Amino acid sequence: MSKNILPVKGTHDIFGSEIDKFNYIIEKFYQISLKFNFKPILTPVIEHQELFFRSVGEFTDIVSKEMYSFVDKGDTKICLRPEATSGLARFAASNYQSGQLKLSTHGPMFRRERPQKGRYRQFHQINIENIGDKSILVVNMTCDNMVIKRNRS
Repeated sequence: MSKNILPVKGTHDIFGSEIDKFNYIIEKFYQISLKFNFKPILTPVIEHQELFFRSVGEFTDIVSKEMYSFVDKGDTKICLRPEATSGLARFAASNYQSGQLKLSTHGPMFRRERPQKGRYRQFHQINIENIGDKSILVVNMTCDNMVIKRNRS
């Protein structure tokens, strides 16, 4: 038995040239999104489980099979966020008044799925949301499962 503790299956460390690439992508993402007046926001990594029942759907695979959920003190059901849009929608529901609300975010997401090539239990997502503009010219882009290719020697 190995004495080393390895990362949890489906996760990996980002280090060295990989972190340089990762930081470059995040930096460019925010540079571009700021040019289009998207305001940066960081939402919590843990959320109430009910948020995803309402926004993603209680019977979707993400909610029924893939969320890391647990009961906190006081029997509150919380989970690690499986995607970014629901947290932004929660924020907008409490803070949006009128006009246009343009948000950009990034961060780790968590899905309890069987790890396979190119899919991880912890992954990073960049996301922009444009709320309140009904123009057909508005483009919402989401880049799920942003993965830095790992060099394996």
